[in-house]
Amino acid sequence: MMVVVGTKLCRCSGKQRIHIGEKLVLDCIEQGRLHGFGGLQFNVVVATNIHARHLYERRGFVQLGTIPKGFQMKNGQYGDICPYYLLYKFRLIKFHTIEATFWIEGKFRTCKYK
Repeated sequence: MMVVVGTKLCRCSGKQRIHIGEKLVLDCIEQGRLHGFGGLQFNVVVATNIHARHLYERRGFVQLGTIPKGFQMKNGQYGDICPYYLLYKFRLIKFHTIEATFWIEGKFRTCKYK
């Protein structure tokens, strides 16, 4: 089961280069694991926020796509958004076999795809 958590991460002016965003993302990942979530999803990642997108991708998140003009900027214009997700317990077993373990109805269930 994928649990979608409504989280808003934003930067503080003048507080760059101390990696607060990365610490928050790592804590979100850890808290999701501790609470048995099947995955984590960030729904509103502004496409022009390159630093956040690189951070999510470095930490294993996958971009779902792009939603054109899905976010209104401070200047009143609309920008694209890119939702990202991360599944837990997802690994490559053999060259062409993928196994994914999901938390469904109170227990882990494993699916193999060839």
